[in-house]
This record gives sequence, C-alpha cells and structure tokens, in this order.
Amino acid sequence: MSNFWLDLRHALRMLSKNSGFAAAAVLCLMLGIGATTGIFSVVNAVLLRPLGYKQPERLVRIYTEFPTFPNGGLPRFWTSAPELLDLRRDLKSWESIDAWANTGANIAGITQPARVTASYVSGGLLNSLGVSPMMGRLITPADDAPTAPVVVDISFGLWKSLFGSDPQVVGRQTLLGGQKCTIIGVMPRGFEFPPGEVDPPQLWSALQIDPAKPGSRGSHNYYMLGLLKPGVTPSQAQSELQSYVTASTETHKSGSGHYFNTKNHTLVSFPLQAEVVSNVRPALLLLLGAVAFVLLIACVTSPIFFLPAPNHAVAKSLSAALWVPTSLASPANSSLKGCCFPVAAPFLV
Repeated sequence: MSNFWLDLRHALRMLSKNSGFAAAAVLCLMLGIGATTGIFSVVNAVLLRPLGYKQPERLVRIYTEFPTFPNGGLPRFWTSAPELLDLRRDLKSWESIDAWANTGANIAGITQPARVTASYVSGGLLNSLGVSPMMGRLITPADDAPTAPVVVDISFGLWKSLFGSDPQVVGRQTLLGGQKCTIIGVMPRGFEFPPGEVDPPQLWSALQIDPAKPGSRGSHNYYMLGLLKPGVTPSQAQSELQSYVTASTETHKSGSGHYFNTKNHTLVSFPLQAEVVSNVRPALLLLLGAVAFVLLIACVTSPIFFLPAPNHAVAKSLSAALWVPTSLASPANSSLKGCCFPVAAPFLV
C-alpha cells in the first residue's frame, strides 16, 4: 500500500510538471474509452444479447427462393399457403411451422380510431415464441380456423395510447378494418414480433388460412417461422429442407405445378437471431474494431510524453514504430505541437 501512495504522488508531480501533456493525454483516453464503451453497448444490445423469446436458438426463418428468376433471382422470398401446409405435413425436424403477414389496419379505440401496423399470424406462432401476455391470452389454433370469430392481441403501447391503459380491455369489442373483433390479450412491454422491423406491429390477429381452399401455389404472401424440435440443430433442419426439395424434384419431373425443385424453386433456412442482425452486423463489428484501435493507440502513445530524459531512446523507438515525428515525442518538447499530439495521433496513424 505504501508503494501505491508513493507511485500516486510521483504521478501527480509528473502531471503538474506537464499539465498541457496531461490534459491532452487524459482527453485522448477519455475519448477512446468513451467511444469504445458506447459502441460495445450497442454491439451487446444488438448482436450479443439473445432475442426476448423463451428459446430463441430454436427459432428459424424459412424462405422459398427462385435462383433463376431474371435480374439475379428472388432470394429469401415469401411462401404460399399451399406450400406452408405441405411443409407442415411433410417435414420432421420442426415442432411447428407458422406464417405471418404484416399490413396496415384501422382499429377503433375508446374515443378515436388509429392507423397501425398489424401482423396476421397463424394460430401457433405467438405460442412458439414462449412469451406470456401481460393480460388475457394468446391467439391459438382455434382462433385460426376460417370460421372463428376475429380476435386480436394488442401491444403494450397500443393498450396505453388507444385504450387508456384500461384494466378491463380484455374481452372488449372493437372494430378492426371495419370488422367486429374481440381483444383477447395485451402483450408485455417491449414485446416485438417480427423483431427488427422499422415499423413494428402493434397488434396481432389470426391469419385464418382455409386448408380446404388455400389458394394458388404461386400466391407467395407469407413469411415463415419454424420452431425446431429439441436436439435438432439449424444445419440439420437445413439438410432436411434440401432433401425435401430434391425429393420434390424427382416426384414432379415435368416441372409444372409450381412445386419445389433444385433448379429454380428451393428452400433455405436461417436462425432468427442471425436474420435480425444480418444487415447491421458487419458495420457494427467494423465500428467496434475501429474505436478499439483508437483506444489502443491512445494507451500506447500517451506514456511517451511522460518519459524521463534518460529514456529518450525509448521515446524515439516508440515514435518510430508509430510513425510519429521524434520532435513531437520528445519529453523536452513542451510546445503547442507536442501538446496537441495525443489527440491527433489516433487519427494520423
């Protein structure tokens, strides 16, 4: 402990003798530490922290693709209702496969209507996320039947803004797109699905696809989300999709009927977390690396200005390694140029 206080008094004396250098060095370190901390906080929130669902590692996005479509193909494309029903019936790696489609909708509130983004989901989707509502219940497969009454789960924000935080809102009748519906639940604060949307949905209603009349196989209107069975990895699930497409190609050799085939109508899957951050991940990692490098330069260069006179050779070697003019690195140099060096050095290197 005594050595610590001796070192502290020595450091304070050195700082007082070189106050200009001290101020510049401290400012440089503050900028480096602050920038690194700020960017790491963003990286942690966006890239490292898991999504706010029960088992996000089991959630996988499934897409159709059309590699031979003109102008570069159609990657990560929607699916049609008949294709969704086929995949649910035939694939074995998935505990559930659900679909959704986002659109704008008008909903009536207590005193006025509002235009919101609505997500129409198949009956098991919200349950597959493993998030319990704050009040009421989630949409179920029974609500997804074609003849079932229209029901909605609303977001926490919509509950506050449009329904005045009414504690009795569950069971309330309202209008959604001019159609009577019942509010059956309020989602917890911060809940989002699909995640990462610029304009996130504020309510969720049942998709109500009719298995007897699902529409055309070419009507690609829905995104898909799969919940893997326990123990199944995303790579194993992707392998099953590839095998399924290969088998479909053999079954429908004529190429008619808009069925899956290995040449121009394939299936791919990606973990949900990776899909959410795929567009920003490279930029964030590059930015984190840049600010970490700035901090490293600040930590290495700042001690140069406090080296005692006998260590001129060390100062010269450090300045040479960092491409810094020796005149600026000299402890004897107390000019304005030397004073500004610690701040400028990271940007000059």
